[in-house]
Amino acid sequence: MSYSLTPFYLKNDLFQLDFPTDRQSYGGKGRSLIELAERHVSIPNSVLFRLDEIQQRLKRDIPGYLCGPGDEILRWQMPCEWESTLSEIQKFLNGPLIVRSSMSCEDLPHTSLSGCFESIVIPNPTLEQIWNAFVRVLASGLGVQSNSRLLDSGVSLRSFQVGCLIQKWIAPKLAGVCLSRNPRNLWQKSGSIDWGRNGESVVQGKELLGTLNEGEPLDTESDLHPFVDSLWQLARDLDRVTGGPVDIEWVWDGCKLWIVQYRPVATEEAELIRNTQPGNTWSRELTQERFPEAVTPLGWSALEDVFSTAVKSLDRDFGIVVNHAQEIAICYEGFVYSNPELFRFPEGIRIRWSHLLSPWKRSFWGVFRVVLGSLPKWFQLNKSQSIALLQVKFIDALLGHLAEREIQGWNNHQADHLRQLEEFNQKLEKINEFSPRSLLEAMEELRTISCRFMEPDISIFLMKDTIFRSLRRLWVELGNSEMDFLDCIDFRSGNRTIELCEEWKGVHALLNADPNYSLFMNHLETGTWVEAISSARLLPQSDRALRDFLSKYGHIRTQWDLAEPSLGESSEQLLQLLRGSSINPALKGGVSLCSMKKSGEGVGLDLEFELIHRMLRRLEGLMRIDEEQHFLAGAFLVPSRKLIHRAEEILIEKRVLENPGAIYFLHLAEIKAQLADPDGSLERLAARRRTSWERNKHKQRSTLIPEENSPKASPQGQVGGVGVSAGVGKGPIYFLERFEDAGEIPRGAILVTTAPNPSFVPLYSSLSGMVSVTGGPLSHGFLAAREYGLPAVSGVKNAYQVFEKGAWVEIDGSTGSIEFCRGGP
Repeated sequence: MSYSLTPFYLKNDLFQLDFPTDRQSYGGKGRSLIELAERHVSIPNSVLFRLDEIQQRLKRDIPGYLCGPGDEILRWQMPCEWESTLSEIQKFLNGPLIVRSSMSCEDLPHTSLSGCFESIVIPNPTLEQIWNAFVRVLASGLGVQSNSRLLDSGVSLRSFQVGCLIQKWIAPKLAGVCLSRNPRNLWQKSGSIDWGRNGESVVQGKELLGTLNEGEPLDTESDLHPFVDSLWQLARDLDRVTGGPVDIEWVWDGCKLWIVQYRPVATEEAELIRNTQPGNTWSRELTQERFPEAVTPLGWSALEDVFSTAVKSLDRDFGIVVNHAQEIAICYEGFVYSNPELFRFPEGIRIRWSHLLSPWKRSFWGVFRVVLGSLPKWFQLNKSQSIALLQVKFIDALLGHLAEREIQGWNNHQADHLRQLEEFNQKLEKINEFSPRSLLEAMEELRTISCRFMEPDISIFLMKDTIFRSLRRLWVELGNSEMDFLDCIDFRSGNRTIELCEEWKGVHALLNADPNYSLFMNHLETGTWVEAISSARLLPQSDRALRDFLSKYGHIRTQWDLAEPSLGESSEQLLQLLRGSSINPALKGGVSLCSMKKSGEGVGLDLEFELIHRMLRRLEGLMRIDEEQHFLAGAFLVPSRKLIHRAEEILIEKRVLENPGAIYFLHLAEIKAQLADPDGSLERLAARRRTSWERNKHKQRSTLIPEENSPKASPQGQVGGVGVSAGVGKGPIYFLERFEDAGEIPRGAILVTTAPNPSFVPLYSSLSGMVSVTGGPLSHGFLAAREYGLPAVSGVKNAYQVFEKGAWVEIDGSTGSIEFCRGGP
């Protein structure tokens, strides 16, 4: 093995063309200098070193250098064969120089490394001084301060590589940092410049002479005048190239502007910006129902795994171009946001139309028939009706066969995966004997089963939403009521949520009649439901009914997060279910499409009744699959939690973790890596993430990112929304976000929530109405509200600002109006 040092020389030369392709091999600062040189930006002459060459020599000369705080490196003697190389560098730079860090990791999303790594200026360099500065900078990469911050951010010291570069020293008249965006709001493309006499001090926020925000007038006497426009332009160019905010370190020597280095800002918000397409907005509108609360890092990394699988079906079925899961959804400060544009098929998203409209595809000939067959009907309807009808026909031609495929194949798809899950659960009976290796194999097996089960999830949602929007538009254009259209949709058949509520009626009635019910509730407050049943000695009939119910529905949970226990695991959730529900009202009857046609309601339906009827049945089929898939998803999370608990036991044994529960604040990849090859403690990393998660989950959350795109709340007293479940309800306001907090809800209350969580359905019997900030007509909670006749209003953006707990209001679920009741009831 060769232990030579082969530096790469970067010259301030417009004609240098021989740039290395493996830029990361030269460390963070080295990579940025190569990119700047490629753009012909004025940089000081620099010498870069390959990280792997430095590590190889260190391992040979100081085998245990990674185990100490860097002190061993300080005693490292210059290798004889490197002396000539350093001599060449001395001649190349020919004067004062600076030795800077260029480690494999220079920036971290949650922890600043500023001040950890040394930079050493040598005014009159000798070979000995250059070598001493070289080893001091390398040693600073393994210092106590840098090690602590790296461990806090989960960076493995095994993978961390120390490195440095040597650069010509430019004596500054002014030096500073230029940020390409507003430091207080990185979404705003208006940068700022901080400057002083010493660049290193400015980077650390010290010895500032001034700050200039982009767009502000510059004093006529300012020293920035000669170069400020060039600096702003470079910042904008680099921002565009990297797709997000950058900071640039610069020096002005009185004659020329030099760029010392640049780096993409490494915060979580900056990373989100880089994953956002220009002009796009991240929204909570679609995700609040499924993910109403903050998701743990483990919960999100597991969900991301599922999204990555679902991405494939979007391209395969619809030709929708999605390069990675982060284009569908992201997790920011613990909360899940989605890209709403992706679900407005076919508007606003990138589609390979050749995929759908190839002559070899059924959809091509379907669209061809639509065009020919629509010409005669075009003159029978007005323009808006004709366009709405044409849209329904196009959606039928493009998506009809795909929807039929999913509907007809669903029962087999569901049965196959539930059978595989049952076989997997049998293996978990010996989970306490699982070694790290067998645990990893089990985790991969369950991942494969669950990802395949959830693979059609996003495709089904997209088809369901697209068909619904096109049918609703046609229905309304033909002069019919939107609420009547919602009543035509049969949501009840095969709906698991409603089946649960109907079965709970019988269980709850038996428990209420049981003489030992109060004793059972007392035991449930201090123990598990199994212990409570045994201790309270319930009557055999109610005992059996409750056990059967929890055996069938014990996997139900309020959200998809591995940290959240299911109904069968949590006594608290069962307590709230018992306290917050009563005998549910009877399901109400709907208006059938056929009866509306025969009675003359829905003028104009006779024109395309068969088409509308076919599309409506497809919509109902997709809705059933969507609801059933989410209902059953909890069944896959139950064994997942068992695997995670076993993984936590192993990691605590190996001293990777210390406290139970810490594992939920690691990513799935980190857990698997530590099971395969333990590499130091991650307890501090988990603790820091937990602190951040706890802080962020109580923040007032914007519906949209960037926040300036969020709709402004109406003034105090002006409130209303969109009716999503007909009827009039009157009662006191009660805010609810978590099912576990439902115990104190007063009977007859108007429930105000962020999103219509399906787990609230068992509470509907005790409510007079529901108001939600978000949620569409097909949200599971609103579908159930219509089936039970609970008035509901959605889209009340300022609900948490204008309502007060206990204030009486009257809502109209048909019109969306909300009125305050003076003086209470």
